[in-house]
Formats: sequence, C-alpha cells, structure tokens
Amino acid sequence: MAKQQNDHFVELLGHEQKKHDAARKEMQDACIMANRQAAVDKRDKDNFEKNQLAAEAIAEAEFTTTTDFMSENPATEKSMLGDHRVKPYHFKGLTPEQQAAIMNEREMQLNENKMLKASEKEQEKMWAQQQEHMRR
Repeated sequence: MAKQQNDHFVELLGHEQKKHDAARKEMQDACIMANRQAAVDKRDKDNFEKNQLAAEAIAEAEFTTTTDFMSENPATEKSMLGDHRVKPYHFKGLTPEQQAAIMNEREMQLNENKMLKASEKEQEKMWAQQQEHMRR
C-alpha cells in the first residue's frame, strides 16, 4: 500500500511538473512574442518618424527656396514710403545698376577733387609769380 501511495504521489508530482513546465513554456513563448511585437512596433514608429522628419525637411527647404523673403525678391525690399527706400531688416544689397551709378558718381567726385587741387595749385603758382613780379 505504501508503494502504491508512493507511486501515486510520484505520478501526481510528475503530472504537476508537466503542467508547471507547460505553463512556464507558454509564458516564455508569450514573452518572446511580446518582445518581437514591441520590436516591430518600435521599428515601425522609428521609420514613420524618420520619414516624417525627411518630409518636413523637404517642405522647409522648398518653402525657404520659394518664399519671397528668403529668395531675395527685390520687390519685397521696397518700402511703402518710396521706391528709393529699402527696409533695413530686409536689405539684400545693391543691384548692379545701383552699384555702377555709385561708382560713376564716386569717379566724378574724384576727378572733380583732382581738378580743384590742380586749380588751387595753379592759382598759388600764379599768385607766387605775381608776388615775385611785384617784388622786382
């Protein structure tokens, strides 16, 4: 009877161990599946964010290249007070025509100054000659 009881306990213990092992295996499989699903979800989320950032970068670059303010459209530089005035916060530099006009005016001023200096020198020379003539 003790042997039968012992065999019965061994059988019950074996049965319970198999149930425990099966539950443990099922838990491990569920954990593996959950980890795989989490990895897939993370990969999909990262890819979505990467694609979204790339699309935003393209949209920003397109906006920057097409907007009047950033593309230096000369029409946006003019002040409402007059065409000859510019907005200081948006001044992008002079046009080639404006630069040429400034250089021409500068050249004229330099020539005029040279002529004035030559004229003054000539007057001083003539005055010195007159003084020398009067002294003799």
